[in-house]
Amino acid sequence: MQHPLKYLPLLILFLHSSGMLGQDSTDKSAYQWFDRQLGIENSGLFNGIRYQENLRAAAGSHKYFTFNSFVPGTIRYDNQVYFDVPMKYDLHNDQVIIRLNGKSGESILQLIADKVEDFTLKNTQFSRLEDLKDNGTHSGFYQIIYRDPQLTTCKKYRKTAKKIIKDDRAYYKFKPATDYYVIIDGKFYPLRSKKELYNTFPEYKKELKFFLKQNSQ
Repeated sequence: MQHPLKYLPLLILFLHSSGMLGQDSTDKSAYQWFDRQLGIENSGLFNGIRYQENLRAAAGSHKYFTFNSFVPGTIRYDNQVYFDVPMKYDLHNDQVIIRLNGKSGESILQLIADKVEDFTLKNTQFSRLEDLKDNGTHSGFYQIIYRDPQLTTCKKYRKTAKKIIKDDRAYYKFKPATDYYVIIDGKFYPLRSKKELYNTFPEYKKELKFFLKQNSQ
């Protein structure tokens, strides 16, 4: 492992240039420049678990969000932002999988879930939300639909697996599903019926009506 002080001049130059540059696209360019100088093998993204497929998908089926292949995405991992990272989102296991190419070759890694703050794939942003009331039962990655200081409404993408046997081999067919939740004071409440929600949270009736109208399809 190379001594971290080796990269101190790069870090100073990076911080200096980031301060002089503006926000948004210029910040992205600065981060990308720093990652190139540092080298992907020395970045925090290598802090993960080597990934192995454990379920053989049936023909025409896969367990990932939108695409079975790796697509460029943006991720905030362990307090650092990375752009254009080849990644997939495993909806069956609620895991973020990335592909990194370094001097030692290609690595497929499963990122440590609680170090992922948020990530974006194909213009869809997912945020890590923690279940503070039910022993972490609902902790995971969600698409946030609406958020204010009092409550959060969010959408959970997932896929269930059905085992099938073909030619004496086990395959799995994955079926997509979505769930909606309201989060208040760290507790997740599943969205079942309008009447139940309005009776349970009358003070948030306006916000809930807006959410349900936006997601009525």
